[in-house]
Formats: sequence, C-alpha cells, structure tokens
Amino acid sequence: MIQKKIYSYFDGNPQLRTLFVFDSMGGILNELEDLEWRDGYRLVVFKGNWFTIKYNLTHEWKDDKVILIIQGMSTPECHQDMADFPLYGEMKANMVYSEENYITFMQLKGIGKDFAPYVSRHVAEMQLSKFDKILSDYYKPGVFSIDICNRALLSGYMGASKLLSWDDIIIKLVCLCGIESESDRLSTFIRALMNNKDAQTALNERLISIAGFPFDIMTSARIRKFAESFKYNAITQGIPAIAADDYREYKIEDAVVLQRLNSLREHAANHPTLADDFSKAVAILASAIKEESIIRWYGPDAEYSYITEALACPIVRNLVEEKAFSAPVETNERLRSLSIRLPMDSALQKALDYLSNACYMLEKMQGLGSYKLKTPMEYIYKYWNEFYLVDSYYRLSVGSFCDIDPMLPVYDAVMAFKTHLDAEYSKQCNLFNQEWIRCVNESGIPLSRLDGILHQQDFYKEKLKGVNAKRVIIVSDALRYEVASEILNNLGDAKHSATLTPALAVLPTETKYSKVTLLPHTSLQYDNCNVLVDGEVLDTIEKRTAHIRRYEPNAICIDYSDLSKYSMTQKRELFKSPLVYIFHDTIDSISHDNPEKTAKACSEAVAEIKKLIPSLHATYNVANVYVTSDHGFLYNDIRFEEKDKHKITDGYDERKTRYYITDDNAPVLGISKYQMDSVSTMTSDGKLVAVPDGTNRLYAEGGGYEFAHGGASLQEMVIPVLYSHLRREDNKEKVGVTLIDSALSIVSSRLKFSLIQNQAVSEDYKERTVVCGIYEGAELLTAEKEISLSSTDVNPQNRFSTVELVLTKPASGGLLELRIFDVDDRLNPIAKATVTNKTLIEQDF
Repeated sequence: MIQKKIYSYFDGNPQLRTLFVFDSMGGILNELEDLEWRDGYRLVVFKGNWFTIKYNLTHEWKDDKVILIIQGMSTPECHQDMADFPLYGEMKANMVYSEENYITFMQLKGIGKDFAPYVSRHVAEMQLSKFDKILSDYYKPGVFSIDICNRALLSGYMGASKLLSWDDIIIKLVCLCGIESESDRLSTFIRALMNNKDAQTALNERLISIAGFPFDIMTSARIRKFAESFKYNAITQGIPAIAADDYREYKIEDAVVLQRLNSLREHAANHPTLADDFSKAVAILASAIKEESIIRWYGPDAEYSYITEALACPIVRNLVEEKAFSAPVETNERLRSLSIRLPMDSALQKALDYLSNACYMLEKMQGLGSYKLKTPMEYIYKYWNEFYLVDSYYRLSVGSFCDIDPMLPVYDAVMAFKTHLDAEYSKQCNLFNQEWIRCVNESGIPLSRLDGILHQQDFYKEKLKGVNAKRVIIVSDALRYEVASEILNNLGDAKHSATLTPALAVLPTETKYSKVTLLPHTSLQYDNCNVLVDGEVLDTIEKRTAHIRRYEPNAICIDYSDLSKYSMTQKRELFKSPLVYIFHDTIDSISHDNPEKTAKACSEAVAEIKKLIPSLHATYNVANVYVTSDHGFLYNDIRFEEKDKHKITDGYDERKTRYYITDDNAPVLGISKYQMDSVSTMTSDGKLVAVPDGTNRLYAEGGGYEFAHGGASLQEMVIPVLYSHLRREDNKEKVGVTLIDSALSIVSSRLKFSLIQNQAVSEDYKERTVVCGIYEGAELLTAEKEISLSSTDVNPQNRFSTVELVLTKPASGGLLELRIFDVDDRLNPIAKATVTNKTLIEQDF
C-alpha cells in the first residue's frame, strides 16, 4: 500500500527527484525495506550523515528517484524545526511523504465519521500492512470501535498477527515484563507504545480496572505493582484484612474489580500457550509479596482463594505436623483442594499424592475398631473387608514417596511424618496379627480345616475340576490380596465381569510349598525341605505340565516370561488347551533383592495382569480366567536392626525370616508351632511349622526383612482368587452418587464441584449415567454435562469426578440450584444444592 503511494508521488510529479519520508514509529521502513523497486528508484535510510546525503543527491544519485527514509523523527512543522533541519533546502525543493488523507481512508474502510479524531491520529499505523491485516475483519459498520483499534495496535506491537482480547494482551504483557528471555520483545513493545497515547490510556484503564495499578512505561518497575496487587488479591480475597497485614494497601474490596481479576486469573490458568509463563512471570514480578508473611498473618487454615506452591508449602507443613494423624479425613480434604488448585506439574503434587494415600491409610486404620475378635474367621473377614485397605494405602504411599523431590521445602516435615507413619503401620500390623494368632491358638481349630473359606490346596477341586470350558489360571508369585484388588479395578467390560474372593494359603507361605498345591493332586508330602506332589517334586515347568496332564489331557503350564515371547499364532495354539497354568513372577523376583522397589514391582504386576486378562477373553476366546497366588507378603519400608530380629535356638530343617521347620515341640516365647498337616495337609513325620507371633522377623542367613513371607500373618496367608468370566444379566442396582462440596458458588460464570461414585461397579452394582445443570426455577442456565459413573475401582479415592459448568444465560438473582439427574429420569433429581452466583456482568470498555 505505501509503495504504491510512493510511486504515485513520482508518477504525478515527473520533476520530483527526492521524496522525504519521516518514519517516527519505524513501521514504514519495516514495510519497505525488503520490497523490490522499479528501475531507477533508490531506497535510502538516513543515518545521520547529512553531508554525504547532500553530496550524493546532487552527484551520485542525481539521475535516480530517491526515497529518503528518516527514522525517529516527525515531519518538521514549526519554523524552528525547519531551521534546525540540515536538509531543509533539499526537502523544500522536493516533496514530503504524508499519510493518506484520513477522511479518504475512513471512506475507503467504511469507518464512521464519529471516529475521525481518533483515525486522524493513527492513520499512519492503520495503513501499515500488519495492522491492516489485523483490522481487516473489523472495518464494518457497527463493528469497528476505538477499543478494537487500540487492541489491534497493541496486538501488533506485541508481534501478534490477530486481534487479541484484553485478557490475552495483559497476560502477554505480564510475560514480556517477567520473563527475562522476552526483554527484546518488551523493548520493541515499549518503543511503539511510547508514541501512542491512546493505546497507553486504554491499556492503563484496563489494568487499573483489574488490579488498581497501571503500566509504568517510564520506569523499570513497569507492571510490578499490578502483579503484586494481582497476586495478593488473588490469594486473600474474601479474607478481611487485619492491621498486621503489611500488604493491606493492595486490598481490593470492590466485587466488580475482583470479578475481573478472577476472570483474568482463570483465563491465564487455561491459556493454551502462556499458562506456565504467566504463572512464572507473576511469581517473579510479585516476589515482594511473601507467602510466608501471608500465612503468618492469616494462618494456615484460612480459605485462600488462589494457591501458589510457595503458599501451599507452609499449609502442607502445618497439616503434616499438626493434623494428619489426628484428623486424616479433614487433612485429606484439604490436600485434595490444594492439589486441584496447584499446577499439575508442580513438584509439590508428588508430596500431596504421598500424603493423601497416607491419610487414607490412617483413616482406614483408625476406623478398624477392636482387634479382639471371637473366631479365626472373623479375623479373616475383617482382613479382606477392612484391613487389606490399610496395606494397600501403605504400599501406594511408599510408592509415591519415592517420587518426591528431596529439595522440596517441606521434605523434612514429610520425612518426619513418614517415619512416624512407618512405625505406626508396623505397630498396628503386629498388634492385629498377634490377636489373630492368639485366636487361632485358642480356638484349637487346625487352619487347614477352617470352615467358611476356600483353602489353597482345594483350589483345583473347588474351582476347576469338571468345568467344561477353557480355563486359564494366572498364578502370580507374592500377589497379595490387596494388590489383586487393584487388578480388579476397571477390569470388567460390556461382556465380562470380574469378582474377587479370598482363599487361605498353606503354611509355610513359601513358594516351593504353596505354589504346587494349586495344581490338581491326590497327595502332598513333606520331604526334606520340599513337597512331593503325588510322590514327585514338581520343580520345573515340564514336570508340572506332565503332572497336570494325568488329570486333564492337553493341559499345559508355561512361564509368563516365555508366554510374552510367543507370537499371536503360537498363543492361539497354546490357548486351545482346555486348561493353562501361567506362572507369573514379577513381585517376588524383584522385591526379594530390591525391597525398596516392592511398590513399583506391584504396580508392574498389576499392569501386566490387567493387560493379559482382556486379551485372553477377546483374542483367545478363553471363557474363564482365574488369578491367584502362592502367598502374600509383609512389607515395611524401614530398616530392621539386629535387635529387631528374633533369634531362636531350636534345631531346624530350614529357617527363613518368617518361619522355620523343626522337630522340637518345646514352647518358645513369641513363637507358635503347628503340626505341618494341620496347616497345609502335607503329611510329614511329626514336623512342625514354627512362625513368629504377629509380624516379627526371625534372624536368618540371607536376610529378607523389609519384604518377607513364609509366616502366618493375614497379609501372607490371605490370597486372592480373582475370577473373570462372561457377564450375567440381572437386575442389579445402579451405583449411587454423592455431591461432595457443601458451599457452592459461581465465579467467573463457572461452577466447579466434585462428585463421588458411592459404590464400585461389580456383581452387585451396575453403572449409572447422570446429567448436571444449573437452574433458576425451571430454566436451565448452562449446557447439561453428562458424567458416566462406571468405575470398578474399589478405592473411593479413584471414583471422584470434578465437574465444571459454565453459565450460558444471565441469571436474574443471586441464588441458583445445581441439579443432578439420572439420564433415564429427568424429573426427580438424585441430588441438588443451592448455588451462590458471585458472577457480576462486566460492562464493555
């Protein structure tokens, strides 16, 4: 556009030799310097060399048509300016480029005459191609406005190629000012803004309307005051200021202003490219607003509206040191609130994960009630219904603790908490299992003949024998009952369902004694630290396959590690067999040598088995899949000192940290001894299985203390029997749903709340789909949001859903209602709650 106009000067004035172009903003040169020119035209940028320019105009360039660009200077207008301009004579003899007549420009673009004063001031920039491109869609009657033009110019100064919203402009400005690598772009922006008073005024009015402070273009502070006010009010809004608060001068009480601030904050948090940079920039610019000071004045329990990592750390420290053990439920609610409001990549999230699992463990532990029960079956029932969750959350907490950054400011407090938690878990496990052993001993009932539970040695007879369908049994070494419950979570599909029930392992809970009892057999006999199955030692896969084929032709045994190497064709051939035993060994093989990796090993095992089961059903047409184990395990993430290891003097055939086999029936303090056939059905010549009461460890060569098994604790003896099979159709009840939040309010036209699916989808409960909406009377003010409640996860923590609803219609009042319906019944809400509308409609600027 500018080049064409320049040509028109020369075309209309054949005698014209030099066209003076005063480029105060630098935009004209940017548009012209890379263009190709007609023959005989010369583009020259004046760089202060007055004499050289004069000489060349009259000698070297006398036959050229010269376009002389003079940057950083406006056209001399007053007499003094002209007298001070060294090329005044040459300029007078030629012509000065002037911007297009703004009236003509307005007529060309269809801009109303009311905008004439504004356009006259900015027509030079508006005709530059980069601004013309931004504004091209807005040169329409009823669309163009001063606000749009100011934003377009600011957007261009920032390097944008499209019109930015005010929120985007401010977010970008904060990033330019706060991120060191943006300093060059900031300088470019400031140079351009210095020459545009209208854009400066509009920008400052907007900044003041949000946080009370303008952009200080003349000092290095720039936008620091704005950032400090933004941060302080984002954190403390809704909390009355107190005299001790040194930052109270920043306090904003105006609800309309706070609404704008919250809107900007939310927009920044969800910005697709600048969310992290904005957060970092605010932290840098507002570093003088110290979170520790705010915590000191208002305390860790105050309802802070906005959470930074620096603010969250002292809150977490207070929770860990003062509340977690005494009030785990309340602590967990606070942890969940912090987690939701912190960035997902915050280093603190790992600590929150650990503490949340730890608090769930404490909650379950504190709800156990008395450990004094009447019968052994009551203990088994209590374990598989309640105590297993204590073990599960402890394991999960240890797994997440390993991911915490030791440089985190609260690491010392979390470490001290963990030391206490480890000791409490160890103590409670020991007490619970001491009472279990006491009850077993007092009952006089042999464990191998305990009624009301499946015994490991009866697994084949009770579950597999006589079934006229393909069966695959995954025997996972050391798969504790609580780990299997994690496999169960979300395992079922439209055609298959899964159930989990307990069984009781034999003693010793050691692989070489217990694993083979899961195979079909007629007799089990102890033989010099081994077990004979129908008179043979089955210590290889080949021997086990040969053995089970005596009971079922074409049955086969295979190691999981070998199966994973098979091609799909080989697997299809394998699973044509009516009975396949897969021996899986991830947990035990890793954890014995690396007990610190136990939690990770459990997660790997869960992932492997959860992947295998659906493929057995869908790809290999296996109707019945069982997952069970040879034994469970004890796990404590603590160091066992020598004083903690129980030393015995009995003679023994074999001794490990959790059992020994002996002929000596003399009583030993802290040790319970059982006839071998009464705890395993293995016949022996008077051999006794001796185990520590509770969860104590024996001193043994080779160690194995943190991760241990072989004894009679419920963690070792209660093993899983997970059964996945074709789903049966019935009239199951739908899962329930509960609204967690009590005080609901809409901020920035948005409502966030949490739901929990009350039960896991299972044999007893089926999934439910609900719809949520905000109503004023009978009118729906939001789009309905549909939520599927289909989780099979038995862990309530994993059945939470966070829902966000956005107002699409204005509300006439401040009190609205959230309603939640079953998708099949839109008449009767499952749940409803009053919602306070804190959104205030903002006037256009």
